[in-house]
Amino acid sequence: MCFVQNVFLDHSTYAPPPSRFEPGTPAIAEAIGMGAAVDYISDLGLENIHSYEQELGGYLYEKARFLFITSLLIFHLGSL
Repeated sequence: MCFVQNVFLDHSTYAPPPSRFEPGTPAIAEAIGMGAAVDYISDLGLENIHSYEQELGGYLYEKARFLFITSLLIFHLGSL
């Protein structure tokens, strides 16, 4: 998005409101980071991530049972 449309020696033209009032630069670093995160998750594979989450959940249940935690309530979305 361009906030300044034209710049001349004697004047400038700006984008119409509300764009002209947006401060700073676009979130370029955040977009690059998001792309890197998507690549990382794609490389791992959603099935591998799900399998690891299941393993962690089993570990949690085992440790909670070992510690005699009887009032542990865990919310999950189940299989989507």
